[in-house]
Amino acid sequence: MGFIEVKQVGNSLFLRGIEEFDEFSFILTEKPSAAYGCFGLRVSSKEYLTELKEWHDQMGIPNEYVAEGFYPGLGSCLKVV
Repeated sequence: MGFIEVKQVGNSLFLRGIEEFDEFSFILTEKPSAAYGCFGLRVSSKEYLTELKEWHDQMGIPNEYVAEGFYPGLGSCLKVV
């Protein structure tokens, strides 16, 4: 798939692309059944992240702002549920 292993924590394997800037971009976790959890895209600024949250709110799309540090190795993000 073009990923390298960064670390393993419990049943989760953290992977990243060969030339990727972030610590990791993909997590595989062993579970009883196959499922897709979530994905993320990089934004240009924290202001744009705030703008995206406001847009989702206006459209009635359930979302949650997640503070930096909640997910190891990632900054603040918008979780769309």
